[in-house]
Amino acid sequence: MTKMLTNSLTKKLRRIAAFLLIIAITIPSSGCWSRRELEDLAFVLAMGVEENDNGIKILAHIGQEGGGDMEDEEGEGALVIEGEGKTISDAFDNLFSKTNKRPYLNHLKVIVLSEELAREGIEPIMDFFRRDIRVRGNTTVMIAKEDSLEEVLEFEPELGTQPALLLEETFRYNWERSRAYKKDFFEVVTDILEEDRELFLPMVDVSEEEQLIISDTAVFRGYEMVEVLNNKQNLGLMYLRQQVRHGTLTLEVDEEEFVSLTILGTDVEITPVEVEGQLTFQIEIDQTLSITESHTEMDIDELEDLASRFIQLTVLDTINIAKKAETDFLGFGTLYRRTNRQQWSAQKWQEQFPQIEVIIDVETNIESTGQITA
Repeated sequence: MTKMLTNSLTKKLRRIAAFLLIIAITIPSSGCWSRRELEDLAFVLAMGVEENDNGIKILAHIGQEGGGDMEDEEGEGALVIEGEGKTISDAFDNLFSKTNKRPYLNHLKVIVLSEELAREGIEPIMDFFRRDIRVRGNTTVMIAKEDSLEEVLEFEPELGTQPALLLEETFRYNWERSRAYKKDFFEVVTDILEEDRELFLPMVDVSEEEQLIISDTAVFRGYEMVEVLNNKQNLGLMYLRQQVRHGTLTLEVDEEEFVSLTILGTDVEITPVEVEGQLTFQIEIDQTLSITESHTEMDIDELEDLASRFIQLTVLDTINIAKKAETDFLGFGTLYRRTNRQQWSAQKWQEQFPQIEVIIDVETNIESTGQITA
């Protein structure tokens, strides 16, 4: 009996040893296979999409860390290849004819759409990206202003930074300074699919001084771009979407007097209420500022009133743009839907939104004058 148990145990140990040996042999082999595959891939860091006479044109910004064997003739670690087709899928397939490597989207950081395409409608473009599982949810999406798409994708930054990485970092910096609303792919898809909100996207351009400029915001109704917010209106949007982090408010006292105030913190509450049968949104904004530069003799109380009035008018201007364009990119529909689920109707909201009223109350506290005292 003991001998039978010993033989059985020996057989099991042999099977386990054989299994471990197979794993030990397989792991290094699979590693080599993956490495060979990586050498055959062209990493797409940014992709631009626009319309042309043949249908769709794609510009793919391809790069490798440190340049590698993807360097162009000038030694830069990135290049831009083009593909055209009747659809975006067709154009993407045609990218294969422009490189001996396979375009790979898993490292895609930025999607840039032309303004012309955005005004025509981005439904087929977003359908393509939504179906491609390689596109990450945190990929930044933006609109190239007017006809600047190629300039943006082929922009050559200083110090060898790859354009796609510069775009991503530039947007992150402007978002932190409350100058631009950074939109990722997941949020874009959510805005498109949900009935209680509309899409908006930041815009990028290249200046005459050959600098990347993050300016203005593209506003959509459905899949079509219908309006553009300027920098001031964009600030109003940042307040309404509770995305103001830091930054500077420069206020004009008169033609020769200005004051610059640093934003230390903000708190925004938006509440939908019925006032005498009229749907009204009460907007309460509390902000804490400090003086960084002043060319006026106004006292603190006067400056607080000035800052409150400035933000009140800025937010109101943004709301009026939304109502006039009949597109709720402000997120009011989302708030109303959460608090009035039984009364909510997407179709009715499209009719209600342009008729809403708002009450805006801004409280400003200037915490520091920034002065050095003896």
